[in-house]
Amino acid sequence: MVSDGIIIDDFAVMPNSSMYDVEVIDVHFGNKCSMSTSEQIGISVRNKSIYPVCKLPVKVVITHPSLPTQILTETKPGPILKGQRVNYYFSGTADLSGSGTYTLTGFSELMYHGDRSNNTVRRTEFVVVNTFPNVDNF
Repeated sequence: MVSDGIIIDDFAVMPNSSMYDVEVIDVHFGNKCSMSTSEQIGISVRNKSIYPVCKLPVKVVITHPSLPTQILTETKPGPILKGQRVNYYFSGTADLSGSGTYTLTGFSELMYHGDRSNNTVRRTEFVVVNTFPNVDNF
């Protein structure tokens, strides 16, 4: 084929991934002294993008050595403005009533995320049951 100009074949227009960056700062929950079967779980994020972020998918995975894994997933509507830090609470709750070590891992699942090194945070908490009598099934 002979051409006097530019030939373009198969291209796509995609957002610049470096324009979108949401950092997960922390996962948190209520008072560690009185855990229950329906604890409110939160996640803190910061928009490090140059644009507002809307419809942010977030997830928290809660593990315990002897209890089933719990997963909370939601899409937060936003907008989260450039540089803004926000705390979101999941509408679902988690069962943190058993004593022992819980690991909470928070994720941002934003598409076209520029810096994937900051989308996850892990927090380990030891919960002691202080309600008596306490019966634990081994």
